[in-house]
Amino acid sequence: MYDKLDFSRTVPYPVDALAEEGADTLIFEIVERHLNILAKEAPRMPAPVRAYQEWGQKENPSQTMEVEEDDQYVKVTGTLDGTNLDVDSEVYIRCVSPDDTVVYEAFPLNRNFGESGDYGYGMYLLKESLEPGTYIMEVLCREGGAWVTSGYINSFTKG
Repeated sequence: MYDKLDFSRTVPYPVDALAEEGADTLIFEIVERHLNILAKEAPRMPAPVRAYQEWGQKENPSQTMEVEEDDQYVKVTGTLDGTNLDVDSEVYIRCVSPDDTVVYEAFPLNRNFGESGDYGYGMYLLKESLEPGTYIMEVLCREGGAWVTSGYINSFTKG
């Protein structure tokens, strides 16, 4: 039994509203013709933090990254070179500042649903969870079973 219901057609899905509303249940209802929407945008929620580890040093400079900021989040999106990308590869974003290193897992995205060759990713970083400073960022994924990096390709500053 539920006392309250909130309905939203917002994309990206505001998963962070769970915490804001104090909800203990989230139900997604989507008709089949709109399933492609789930692959186009990352859900609006803090990206999952992953354990830091040493990754390989092989670089793939063809990966891209865009960074946008709003009042609550830093939105990170980009594309991967799918030529040698492992089909089950996670996509991690490593954020490094002079005082901190944090690794996040991004959501896989496909903005051109149904078309091959679009290997995108996206995530939201909750600003209040970050220490102040300038963060340089890189993408980490697996190609041929080995971790590769984009090298540092973008940055943002939390004041």
